Parts: sequence; C-alpha cells; structure tokens
Amino acid sequence: LVTELGKDKSDEPKPWDYTASPELHPTPATMNFEEALNWIFLTDTINFSFWTDPACESAWEVTWHGKTYTGYFAACACVNRALDEGIPLTSPGYMARVGEDELREVFMADNGRVVPMLEERVKVINEAGRVLKERWALFEPLLFTC
Repeated sequence: LVTELGKDKSDEPKPWDYTASPELHPTPATMNFEEALNWIFLTDTINFSFWTDPACESAWEVTWHGKTYTGYFAACACVNRALDEGIPLTSPGYMARVGEDELREVFMADNGRVVPMLEERVKVINEAGRVLKERWALFEPLLFTC
C-alpha cells in the first residue's frame, strides 16, 4: 500500500505530506527558536490516533484562519488557535498542570466534537510538561544534551 501511495503523482495534497499546510508550522516570522522548539515538542507529543468512529456522522475538523483541517493538521490548528488566544499551551509549566476541561476547550472541533483520545492526550501533555519542567525547564537545553 505504501509503495502504491508513493506512486501517486497527482497534485492533490496527501494526508501524510507535512508540507501540505506549512502555514500551521512555526517559522522565524511567527515564533522565536525556543517557542518553535516547544511547539514542535507539544505537537509531536499529541500526534497520535486522530481517527474518528466511522459510525459518527462527522469527522473531527478544526478551522483556523479560514481553512479547515483534520487529523494532525487540526491538532496544529488547535495549538495555534490557543496560542493566538493567549493560552500558554506550549509552556512546560502550563503543560504540566493543564486539566482535561481546559484541553477539551482547546481541542474542540468546529462541530463541537472533542479530539479523539482526549484523556490520553491530557496524560501525555501533563507528563511531558512535568519532565521538561523538572529536568530542563525548557525543551531547548534537552535538545543540546542529546
């Protein structure tokens, strides 16, 4: 299957093509180096299982700056939307203590659906925040110790 997908030469963006929505990812114009590293760390931490129940009538879709996204891209849109609203979602201290109710609001779809596996995402965000806060305070120093 992967071999066949790779042969598709159409101009349509592929769901696995992370260059399909560059507006979602940090750039020097949108974030400084430290902020970008924390953004990448958070989005990588929550990048798992965005599939919705096939029996549901609608997918988990999020619109940010006039464009609608699903899956990983929708999660990125939610993170960016939270940052736009002043929620320090990528801050290790905030990650360590954020609760399910707050993240339910952050990861709410346009149609009111909540991101799949919210409980699990809360746990991994809290754990990642605690580890960063306790051991490195920020992600950047960790990067340079590897």
